[in-house]
Amino acid sequence: MKRTFVYHAVKKDGGSLYLAQLWFNPNGDLIGKHRKMRASVAERLIWGMEVEV
Repeated sequence: MKRTFVYHAVKKDGGSLYLAQLWFNPNGDLIGKHRKMRASVAERLIWGMEVEV
Protein backbone atom coordinates (compact mmCIF):
# COMPACT_ATOMS: atom_id res chain seq x y z
CA MET A 1 0.00 0.00 0.00
CA LYS A 2 1.37 3.41 -0.96
CA ARG A 3 0.85 6.34 1.39
CA THR A 4 1.49 10.04 1.13
CA PHE A 5 2.68 11.88 4.23
CA VAL A 6 1.47 15.46 4.82
CA TYR A 7 3.38 17.67 7.25
CA HIS A 8 1.79 20.83 8.66
CA ALA A 9 3.97 23.62 10.03
CA VAL A 10 3.86 27.24 11.11
CA LYS A 11 6.47 29.34 9.33
CA LYS A 12 7.67 32.82 10.17
CA ASP A 13 8.63 35.02 7.23
CA GLY A 14 9.47 38.60 8.08
CA GLY A 15 7.05 39.62 10.81
CA SER A 16 4.17 37.35 9.77
CA LEU A 17 3.18 33.77 10.53
CA TYR A 18 2.14 31.48 7.69
CA LEU A 19 0.65 27.99 7.67
CA ALA A 20 2.51 25.54 5.46
CA GLN A 21 1.76 22.03 4.17
CA LEU A 22 4.40 19.74 2.67
CA TRP A 23 3.51 16.50 0.84
CA PHE A 24 5.96 13.57 0.68
CA ASN A 25 5.68 10.33 -1.30
CA PRO A 26 6.48 6.88 0.22
CA ASN A 27 10.17 7.34 -0.74
CA GLY A 28 10.39 10.56 1.30
CA ASP A 29 10.60 12.84 -1.75
CA LEU A 30 8.88 16.23 -1.50
CA ILE A 31 6.07 16.11 -4.08
CA GLY A 32 4.10 19.25 -3.23
CA LYS A 33 3.87 22.27 -0.97
CA HIS A 34 1.39 24.99 -0.12
CA ARG A 35 1.70 28.08 2.04
CA LYS A 36 -1.42 29.82 3.31
CA MET A 37 -1.03 33.57 3.03
CA ARG A 38 -2.01 34.45 6.60
CA ALA A 39 -3.41 32.76 9.66
CA SER A 40 -7.17 32.97 10.14
CA VAL A 41 -8.79 35.05 12.89
CA ALA A 42 -9.18 31.98 15.12
CA GLU A 43 -5.54 30.99 14.56
CA ARG A 44 -4.36 34.52 15.39
CA LEU A 45 -6.25 34.31 18.71
CA ILE A 46 -3.99 31.39 19.64
CA TRP A 47 -0.72 32.49 18.01
CA GLY A 48 -1.19 36.27 18.04
CA MET A 49 0.40 38.60 15.51
CA GLU A 50 3.63 39.18 17.47
CA VAL A 51 4.50 35.66 18.64
CA GLU A 52 8.21 34.79 18.70
CA VAL A 53 8.84 31.65 16.62
